Amino acid sequence: MNGRTLLSIIKPGWKAIRIVLLCVGLVAGMVNQGACENFGTGIVAINPEKPYVGDFNGDGIADNLFLLELRGSSRISDDSVLINPWSSGGNVQPFDESLGLGIVHGGKQGTKTVLYDPDFLSTPIWKETPAPVSVLKRESEDYPVWKKSVSDLDGDAIVLETEAGIDILLYFNGTTYTIFWPEEEP
Repeated sequence: MNGRTLLSIIKPGWKAIRIVLLCVGLVAGMVNQGACENFGTGIVAINPEKPYVGDFNGDGIADNLFLLELRGSSRISDDSVLINPWSSGGNVQPFDESLGLGIVHGGKQGTKTVLYDPDFLSTPIWKETPAPVSVLKRESEDYPVWKKSVSDLDGDAIVLETEAGIDILLYFNGTTYTIFWPEEEP
């Protein structure tokens, strides 16, 4: 039985098994390596086959962004960093049944970051398809507009839609991931 056969017998609700089988599919050349990244126990990548790609930390090497499904018993792996860029103190509350964002940085270390906020990532807009996420590339037309407001923006960034219709920017400021909220009306 090859990876394709295994995937064809999986039912849509079998998320835990899906990741394992995608890793089997990697051996068969079906999906990219980012599909098998382990952010921790009880954390499942929702989009393992098609991560968002950008150079988020500005090191010149492509990084992968995954949407993560978190469960109440989730625990991040020892090689992952947990950050709440929505909180001024960076405090991270215990996981609930929510979503998160996971970034696997390219390069030799392949460091992993889990970005999580139980309030922002549990609003109804996050149940929509496609997800309210896009990548702002340095070469895009909109980059200079954001750069005027965000002086420490150096790499690609993540644009997140909000319920209010105002896009916010999630970006790496050279030290950590942070959020920029524009002061404008939708």
